[in-house]
Amino acid sequence: MEVMTIVGFRDMSFKGNDGSQVNGRQFFFTMADPYVTGLTAGKFFLSAAALETVGYIPKPGDVVEVFYNRFGKVSQIRPAQ
Repeated sequence: MEVMTIVGFRDMSFKGNDGSQVNGRQFFFTMADPYVTGLTAGKFFLSAAALETVGYIPKPGDVVEVFYNRFGKVSQIRPAQ
């Protein structure tokens, strides 16, 4: 689990490696990192199907807890406590 601040997002649509259409949303975030002075920044992508199952769809400015599955993919998002 990581705590991050969502700073933006963009909706995306592209062809996957197998030629299928992929729709979803890319999120941009900042978060604390013990190896960085200040904050680190990053991004993650959720397909349209994943957006329906993660539990909470964050907006810019939201501080969230992000959980990952055993494959390193985002599996759950919830507002930070």
